[in-house]
Amino acid sequence: MAANKTIRWLEILRLLESEENKWWSTSEIHESLQNQLSRQGVQFEIRTIQRDMVEIRKSGLVELTKKSGDEPGCRWRLNDSEFNVDRKRFSNPDLALIVLLASRHLTPLLPIEVQQRLNELAERSETHFKSRALPAHWVRPWQNKVRIMQRGHALLQPKLEPQVIGEIYQALDRHKKLSLSYFKPGRTAQTDVYQPLGLVYKPPLFYLVVLREGNPRPHNLAVHRITKAEVLTEDSVASPGFDLDQYLEQGGMEKIHGENVKLVVRVTHKLSDHWESAHIGRNQTIEKSKDANIITADVEDSDSLRRYLLGLGSQIRVLSPDSISNWIANEARSLADTYPKLNNS
Repeated sequence: MAANKTIRWLEILRLLESEENKWWSTSEIHESLQNQLSRQGVQFEIRTIQRDMVEIRKSGLVELTKKSGDEPGCRWRLNDSEFNVDRKRFSNPDLALIVLLASRHLTPLLPIEVQQRLNELAERSETHFKSRALPAHWVRPWQNKVRIMQRGHALLQPKLEPQVIGEIYQALDRHKKLSLSYFKPGRTAQTDVYQPLGLVYKPPLFYLVVLREGNPRPHNLAVHRITKAEVLTEDSVASPGFDLDQYLEQGGMEKIHGENVKLVVRVTHKLSDHWESAHIGRNQTIEKSKDANIITADVEDSDSLRRYLLGLGSQIRVLSPDSISNWIANEARSLADTYPKLNNS
């Protein structure tokens, strides 16, 4: 993951700068980072560090010298560098840009200690860009030219209790169980003991994937509905078969009506042109005609797919499967009942 790589690179640079002119073996770097990051749940093999060192050297962010050693891998030394994580300013614009964009888009996914460190570096990178003399008033730095936007209407993030967030991140970091008070809309909060398995950011909401004591199936808690949180001393030991990516792929964050269905949709030419570039599903085919096009694709019948199709309104007509077309028809009838036609009088 990009977040883990960012963490490793920052720690590698700090380690190399900790002792001037020292030659560090790959195994020494690996051992030091493992000791530092294992408590944050970041695990990696020595081959990962070997690749990191090669990539850092090629990136030009710092000047590294390497030499062959008796052990597997190489020995590394940081030469006089333009970049120093403890200086007030960045002299290297590439690294300043990387840190600035990482702080904007990766911060919610990092452990709190790393968030604080990254934010400090981001402030220094801002200082770096402000200190640079621009050749003309119309020249804008790269970070002012790129943005990530949500699809659809962007909801405002609900209020999150700092104490709750702190306890959740601490439990994930230290692999500890949590006592959480959680409420569902219209109900009073209930307190239970949970094993935290992962944190998912689905802007603008955070979801904590958990196992509740006595329940073998993982489920999700909306973090903004957690009123109290306390880290417990007991270790959180997740099943060795649990994988967060697999959990998400199997619909852990939403309701799945049917894992794989063949969707057949009659669409406008304009929408067909859009889907011709960004396919709606796997094995997509388009049958073109004068009035409208027929698109066929293999999709997962999920809530998000159904609501996406419903939102397209009259641009589409679902021909198959019946489960989706009937659902859209029922929703349309409910909408018609909700918004009856006004009398002409």
